[in-house]
Amino acid sequence: MDTKYIIVLDAGSSGTRSFLYKIENNKKGSLPKVTTSKSFTFRNQPGISSYYDFNKKKVNLKELFEDNVEDLFKKTLKQLKHDLKEEMNDENVDDYIDSLEIPVYIQATAGMRLLPEKAQNEILGGICDNLFDKNDDWPFKVFENKCLGNQVAIIDGQMEGVYGWLSLNYQLGTLEESNDNDITYGFMDMGGASQQIAFSPSVNANKKQGSILKLTADNQYNLFVKTWLGFGTNQARKRYLQQLIMLNLENNNDFDDDDFTNRIIYDNCLPVNAEQDFVFNNKKFEIKGLGDFESCERMIYPLLLKHIPCDDNDDLEGECLFNGVTVPKIDFNKDRFVGISEYYYLTKDLFDMSDKPINFITLEQNIKKFCETDYEVLKSKYPDLPDDLLSGSCFKLNWLTNVLHEGFQFPRLDIDNIDYTNDYIPFMTMGEVDDMELSWTMGKAL
Repeated sequence: MDTKYIIVLDAGSSGTRSFLYKIENNKKGSLPKVTTSKSFTFRNQPGISSYYDFNKKKVNLKELFEDNVEDLFKKTLKQLKHDLKEEMNDENVDDYIDSLEIPVYIQATAGMRLLPEKAQNEILGGICDNLFDKNDDWPFKVFENKCLGNQVAIIDGQMEGVYGWLSLNYQLGTLEESNDNDITYGFMDMGGASQQIAFSPSVNANKKQGSILKLTADNQYNLFVKTWLGFGTNQARKRYLQQLIMLNLENNNDFDDDDFTNRIIYDNCLPVNAEQDFVFNNKKFEIKGLGDFESCERMIYPLLLKHIPCDDNDDLEGECLFNGVTVPKIDFNKDRFVGISEYYYLTKDLFDMSDKPINFITLEQNIKKFCETDYEVLKSKYPDLPDDLLSGSCFKLNWLTNVLHEGFQFPRLDIDNIDYTNDYIPFMTMGEVDDMELSWTMGKAL
């Protein structure tokens, strides 16, 4: 059996995650066996796009590489040595590792897509230069004429969605030859900067909108993939706060001499008595939390931009969802979806509602209680959560439910008319399968 390794870095908007995958090729024409474990998953913050200073228009490449990228490789190498010593009884481990050529893939997503092109090129080119300098120091390799734009690149939302769908269905076993029912899971990913969906429609869809994913000679799928840049939790929060500031009369008039004098903004989507600073037009505003759940829901809804008309692209069976996007019609009595990233972590860390169907009534009750609780009480209840995550979760949770039910029009469990007696629960959240984190990076490895 042919065994190889590959390391993939997910360079997202809020942080970088590294995954080392072990790949064992099986018989010709079948999918390889790809495995990893939590011990080979590492995270660093912030995201690589954060090393760009918008004011100075410069990138701190040295700090970016040493504190973010190189640090992840060092942690991975240390863990690989540890595991191989146990596996090989400490025999010739260093020589074996020296013989490995583990391809490096640093794939940047939505955060990097938002940067100016010059900054993108400087960051990606600088990472490649540093990796080439390190090629002889570790087994993680970049190859001539394959680094920039291939091994180190910004991937578009289409490819990220394809990788995510592939990873999810590979880990859940729906791509195996023994899967006779031809049912796959839709992939939904909510990050800090973007929102994404990828699925194989059960209803006939416009072929112009789809992608064909060919895995083997006899195994291919028609996929619909769409990314909404600016609809992730952090970018949506930014648009929301800008909206609050501009709703103040004195911040939205024709006179320059008194604009933005009121620097205190009251926010229904911030927990009671929580406070945040927010910079808009180079002016700092103090955001004070009111924690009004119903008002928060109403204020968030316009951010979906559902008023924008759709170009149906001759897709008569499609649904016009939000921000002018037509999506193939979803059969909620058949199609199944799994939400990862923010879908998973928000419901898991705060309410322990992951890895099972999301009950809409229970979730709404939990969100309401969370938002309307005094922030000091929340800090004592969730002492391990950082302040920025804890204070931002009221908005994020409301945004999650708005996107899911108003944006994608998912039915609400135990409220809407849909048959849940069969196995087709339309939506649930998941974070891992068999000790392997659900991430689009496994799709890249495949």
